[in-house]
Amino acid sequence: MTLPTLKYPTESIRQPSTGKTLRFRPFIVGEEKVLLMAKQEGDPRATMRCIRQLLEACTLEEPKPQFTALDLEYMFLKLRAMSVNNVVRVSYRDLAETGGDDKVYDFIVDLNNIELETSTDRGVERPPNRVPIGEGQGIMLRDPPASLYEDPNVGSNQTTLAFDVSVHCIESIWDGDKVLEAKRYSLKELREFVERLEVKTFEAMRDYIDSAPRLKYTLNYTNSKGSSRSIVLSTISDFFSLVSRTQT
Repeated sequence: MTLPTLKYPTESIRQPSTGKTLRFRPFIVGEEKVLLMAKQEGDPRATMRCIRQLLEACTLEEPKPQFTALDLEYMFLKLRAMSVNNVVRVSYRDLAETGGDDKVYDFIVDLNNIELETSTDRGVERPPNRVPIGEGQGIMLRDPPASLYEDPNVGSNQTTLAFDVSVHCIESIWDGDKVLEAKRYSLKELREFVERLEVKTFEAMRDYIDSAPRLKYTLNYTNSKGSSRSIVLSTISDFFSLVSRTQT
């Protein structure tokens, strides 16, 4: 007699980049095992690639949706709350060098309460995603895509991180009435193109990319000195760290 085919509940998760609601099943034991193994390797890119594969496997939508980097972080945290538990325990050190007491404090984070912070929330108007280069030429930008985690150059050198991310954020380039889609060109060609830009053009690209929505969850506490302190969690690694530094 064969073992039964398992049936899973489904829930909806909002995709930040599109605003659409997508259907997901929980991830299963075998999928979580692969994720944990990727995390143990200590390579953030490998972990994010695994998360991308996990979301693609668990979504019930066809065709499979395209994800931005923010989609991966936000939707994985919601899927984790759905699949395992919405409660995550994290610990952070209140560093003496920032005026703290150098003690470790434990916190409970409810993943269901994680929100997205936009540039408007930060009191800044988001720049346009169309960046002119010169007469009749310009660049159309997109938010950082999930594909940047496939590039071994991204994150390998903190000095060039902004440059590497910017390359991946090019959606297209217009030249007069011609529109050149970035996906038709190699990363090498796009890097060489960005290297030829004026500095002010590159800074305009960075202004748009840096103003993208991001995760935000604030932990407020009072340390042993009686000082009010706060920690802002804004990346996926912040929610699963053991001991990290305090942000005040």
